Amino acid sequence: MLVLLILSAIIFKKQIGMENNTLKQSVQNIATYLAFAYAVIYLYIELSHWWVPLGIGYLTFNPKIIFIEIPLAILFSCFFFFPHIHNRFARYIIPIVPILILYALFDGFFNYMARSPTLSDFQNMSVIYSFSPVLALLVITLYLSIAALTCISILLAIRQQTIARIKYSLLARISLLLLMSFLASSDHFYRFQQNNFKYTVWSQEDTIRENGKFSSFFFFLNQEKVNFEKLQSYAPQGKQANVHQTLFPGQINHPPNIHIVVMESFIDPRLIKEIQVDNFILAKEILPYLNSSAEFSYIASPIYGGGTAQAEFELLTGLPALAKINQIEFNVMTGGKIDSFVSRLNKIGYRTLASIAPSPDFFNSKRAYQSLGFEQIDYLYESKKLIELTDGGAIFDGDLLQHNITMLKRHFSRSSQPIFNYILGMYGHLPFKRNLEKRPDVVVIEHSDDRLQRITNQFYYRTKALGHYLEQLFLLDPNSIVLITSDHLPSVLSRTASYRFSNKQNIALLFENGQKVELLNKSQYEIPWLIWDLMSGKPNPRPSDFRTIEDMYFSALSKSINGGILH
Repeated sequence: MLVLLILSAIIFKKQIGMENNTLKQSVQNIATYLAFAYAVIYLYIELSHWWVPLGIGYLTFNPKIIFIEIPLAILFSCFFFFPHIHNRFARYIIPIVPILILYALFDGFFNYMARSPTLSDFQNMSVIYSFSPVLALLVITLYLSIAALTCISILLAIRQQTIARIKYSLLARISLLLLMSFLASSDHFYRFQQNNFKYTVWSQEDTIRENGKFSSFFFFLNQEKVNFEKLQSYAPQGKQANVHQTLFPGQINHPPNIHIVVMESFIDPRLIKEIQVDNFILAKEILPYLNSSAEFSYIASPIYGGGTAQAEFELLTGLPALAKINQIEFNVMTGGKIDSFVSRLNKIGYRTLASIAPSPDFFNSKRAYQSLGFEQIDYLYESKKLIELTDGGAIFDGDLLQHNITMLKRHFSRSSQPIFNYILGMYGHLPFKRNLEKRPDVVVIEHSDDRLQRITNQFYYRTKALGHYLEQLFLLDPNSIVLITSDHLPSVLSRTASYRFSNKQNIALLFENGQKVELLNKSQYEIPWLIWDLMSGKPNPRPSDFRTIEDMYFSALSKSINGGILH
C-alpha cells in the first residue's frame, strides 16, 4: 500500500510539476499517516472487546488481522487522506474518523443482531425508523458525517493545492476506491478468502473475531452474491426437490384446526441470571398451561435480537432460515408460490389466514406471505383495526388475541372448513413501551438496565393475556393444535444480563386437543414437521443430511423469484 501511494505521488510529480522537496514532504506525511492509522485501528480492535464480543484481546498476534484486516481498513481510509493539508490534526485525524465510525456501526449492529451486517440489510432501514426514529436518525447522521468529513478534507486540500492537482488527486482516489470495491467483491477475492479465511459455520462471532470486520463483511457479501446466482440458475437446471412430499408426506384424514401465535420478543425474565424474580411475575391465568414447575417449553430460533421474518420463514415453511441469499429470506420473495407448510395445508383443504400486527412495510411481508400461500392476510395496522387500542406504539397482545377470538367465532359460525390461523404480534418490541395507566408496574427490578424493568412488567401482562386467550380458544376449538412461541429474544442480554440458555433458545407452548406436547428444544423449522406428525398420528422420516435440506431451501426460494412478479 505504501509503495502504491508513493508511486502515485511520483506520477503526480511528473504530471503536474511537483517539486522534489514537496514530494519528499508528501512521502513523509504518507508514511506518518500509515503508521498512525495502523496504530489507531489496531488499538481500536484491541480495546473493542470491552463493548462487543469481537475484540482480539491484548497482545494477541493474529496474522489475518495484522496483514489483511488493518491494511484493508487503512486502504479505505486513504480516500480521505490529503498529505498536503498543513494542519496536522486535520491531516491525520479526519481520514481515520470515517473508519472508526464504520467500525462503531458494525459493533453496534453486532451487539443488536449478533451477526455481521451485509448490504441486504439496507433494505430494512425503514424497519429501524418505524420502531425508533431516534435510532434511525443517529445511523443516518453517522453516515452523513462520513460524507461531511470528505467534503471538509477536500475543502482544506483546495486551500493548499491548485484545482488541477485536486482534480488529479480526486480522480486517483475515486479510481482507487472503485478498484478496491471491485476487487473485494470479485470472484478472485472470494476464492482467495475461501482459501485463507477461517470460516466457522456455526458462529459468526468466531468468524469475525478471527478474520476481522472489514474482511468478514466482504466475505459474507460475496457469499450472498454467489448464492443468489446459484438460486437464479437453480430452477432452469431442473433441480426441484419435492418439499411437500419430503417434509409433509401422505394425507391427513381428519385435519384439525391449527393456531400459531408468534409473540414479539417474548422472554421469560426468570431466565436472566442477574435479576431476582419469583413466579409471581407469571399471571395466574397462564399457570394451568405450564408444567408442574411453572415452566415453558423451549425451541431454538434462527435469530437473536431482531429479524422476526427469519423465525416466520422457519415456522411457515418447515425449512431452516439459512440466510444464504439475503439475511432475510422474505426480502428475496417476489410473490411466486413456493413449497411451504402453508401451501401444503392449502392443498389438503385448509383455509389459511394471517392476522398481522406489524406494519406491512416490514421485511417485504406482503409478497412473502403471497409466496408462502396465505389466502387471506389481515394487516391490523394497515386497516386501522384496533388502532384505538394501541399500547405505547404497538397493539397490546391481549387486544390482538381477543380480536382473533372474535374472528374465529365468525369463521366457525359460517364454515366447517379446517383453518390455519396465524397471528403475529408486535407488542414487546424495542423500546418495550406500555400503557402505565392500563398496566402499571407489578414488580420493581434492581438493575442498571431499566429495559429489564419494562420487559418484566410486560411479561406479567402478556402471560395474563395469553392465559385468557388459551382458555377461550380451548372452549371454542378443543380439538385443535395450538403453538405459542416467541420470534426471538430481545436484544437486552449483556455481561450484566446473562441468559440461562443460548441466546437462540425461546420459550414456547404446544398443545394437541388441549394437552401439552413437549417440544424438546426443537428448532423452529422442525415445528411444522412435528405438527404434521401429530396430524398424521405417526412420526414421519425426514432427511438429516444438510445437502438435501439445502436443496429444498434453494428449490423453494427459486420458485418464489421465478414464479413471482417483481413490483
